[in-house]
Amino acid sequence: MKNQHTGWTPQLDEHRNARQVGARSQLDPLKPSTTMISSLGRVQLVRLVCALWCVTLGYTIGADHALADDTFPASSDRLARFAFEYNNDLFAGTDRDYTGATRFAWSPAGTRGEGTLFTLSQEAWTPDDTTAERPPIGQHPYTGWLYLSAARATIVAEGTWMQYASIGVLGPSSRAEAVQRFLHKASGSAAVNGWDSELGDRVALQLGLRKDVSALRHRIASGVELDLGAHAGAGFGTVMGYLHAGTSLRIGRGTTYTVGPPDTVPGAPDFAAAFAPMKARYVHIGIGARAVGWDATLDTDNLRAASVNIEPLVADMRAGIVASFGCWRLAYTHVLNTRTYRTGIATHTFGSLNIARSLR
Repeated sequence: MKNQHTGWTPQLDEHRNARQVGARSQLDPLKPSTTMISSLGRVQLVRLVCALWCVTLGYTIGADHALADDTFPASSDRLARFAFEYNNDLFAGTDRDYTGATRFAWSPAGTRGEGTLFTLSQEAWTPDDTTAERPPIGQHPYTGWLYLSAARATIVAEGTWMQYASIGVLGPSSRAEAVQRFLHKASGSAAVNGWDSELGDRVALQLGLRKDVSALRHRIASGVELDLGAHAGAGFGTVMGYLHAGTSLRIGRGTTYTVGPPDTVPGAPDFAAAFAPMKARYVHIGIGARAVGWDATLDTDNLRAASVNIEPLVADMRAGIVASFGCWRLAYTHVLNTRTYRTGIATHTFGSLNIARSLR
């Protein structure tokens, strides 16, 4: 198996005709040297990601001890919670690339200000043309990812620390094909024919961390707050490796002493809905960027599908709402990402719905 991160131009199998090979060479003429970020705009974006990442972490490392007394009292209890999350680009009227995810999460009862979240997740990626038996040249290969993760979040006055680890499988055993076929049949969408081209099973191990800080807080009216925050983090493992950073603005009730707005980074657990306080109701907008080192969801064996080359910088914009109604928590986030591989369409949009319930 060749890896797309080397930047090589792979040969297609002998059953591909000359026209396909010619088209492939036009779409993927990259040499190893061109995998470097050469444009000035990309260099500036890399610097921005690194600067945000270093400044955020540096600020919070020095602040954590000073904020220790601002954490929630040990006597303040938090109820156990169950959450369901569903991501799909059908919310945006598309069906390609990062096409969907389903997550079931459980958080046991504990001390308010600290939380543990166990999540069973399945994520899927497909090409734009799902009717073809093999992904068309230059489109995302079929990939499914099934994993179990454990995450820990600690909330202090000026932000949140979150760490997580996951173990799972990348490949046919993820059962992403069965789930997508079911959803397409239930929604009346076109049949999906190319899952036989998916690469075989691989072990999927990931570690990650994220730090959120509140840079500015302002009370607009009684019970209505404005919170301007920044976040930085990283994810490393056999599935993908990246640094990410960004900023967000929240307006409404319940933006203090809480986890930051919903996280849309692949593989990262989402605490926002499950840990939203009672009577929390706020809207949020944000921007972010990821500097990506590798992404195994793009891997192929070149016999079943043509490889594609990673895009080393991915930006995103998001907007959404978080609301609490008694023991229920609801969050919806709409996300626009730039492409994650060189021959992808410029942008991709999907929606993320999260419903959580406290157990009394």
